[in-house]
Amino acid sequence: MRQHHAKCLLVLVIALACPRLGDAQTSSPATQPASRPATAPTSRPGTQPASRPAVKIDEAAKPLLERIRAAYTNEQPRRLVAHITGIFDVAGRSRNYQLEVESLTNGAGRFIHRVRDVGTVAQNAEKLILYDLKRNSFGTLKTPDRRVSASDLPEAVVEILIDENPALLLCLSTEPDKALLLGAMRAHVDAGRLIITSENEKRTLDLDTNGLIRRMEINYTPLLASRGTANVKSALVTLEYAPPELPAAVADAEFEFVPPETASEFPLEPPPAVTAVERVRKRLRATTGPTSGPTSGPATMPSPPATSD
Repeated sequence: MRQHHAKCLLVLVIALACPRLGDAQTSSPATQPASRPATAPTSRPGTQPASRPAVKIDEAAKPLLERIRAAYTNEQPRRLVAHITGIFDVAGRSRNYQLEVESLTNGAGRFIHRVRDVGTVAQNAEKLILYDLKRNSFGTLKTPDRRVSASDLPEAVVEILIDENPALLLCLSTEPDKALLLGAMRAHVDAGRLIITSENEKRTLDLDTNGLIRRMEINYTPLLASRGTANVKSALVTLEYAPPELPAAVADAEFEFVPPETASEFPLEPPPAVTAVERVRKRLRATTGPTSGPTSGPATMPSPPATSD
């Protein structure tokens, strides 16, 4: 028997701010080291196993995906600002939260991504740095500072950005449309909106006239239904982008981030592959106390479960 320690430190927004929503606790937060990171993406490239079936793309969705590809393929520096709202009312417990996201990319692979009061992810010329403000801890990965194919995007980056800043994720790949579909089963259109469904969630995207993501809704009802959770009134996260700023150029210094001297460092080793179910469960594994009423942000970082084999 061995325990797999989670390796990545900045969890997705859902894991930070949502109630546990009926997930049985597998390990006590009090027993986890304070510096332990919260999720388990890997440093290995690729997020889709070779055995995963191809995404089913309806004909009506193909023009929208082409617009997305055209909008995000060019190496245009961008400054992105997003507002995230989570509304959960499940099994008689509720939590509302709001988070602010700011990011900058040079359009060619370097970027910095900040979630206010949560943490920072930065890719400079040498490495990727992930800093968790709540735990004051950080980790680094040796990753390319250039655009890569969708299958070569570092899993740690995909884990963080796919729900937290998808527009930035698309700016890091030579295949933005394929990056958006990582982990998906189907893409179709309903009332002019692009719908991307996976095993446990449904994403609904509104695009502007240029093909840029303006708004994305993530509905976690499929996950809760698959677990037999009753009385699901709402399980929705909404991300809204302001119009992007398009600077003519960005200095390399903008992507330099140095963790505080007091921060503890942990190694990012490739753990076992994380399934879609495990990934979403980790997002939902958060606070354990009363969850009624609104909150302006996460109360605590969740601790990873112990896994044995």
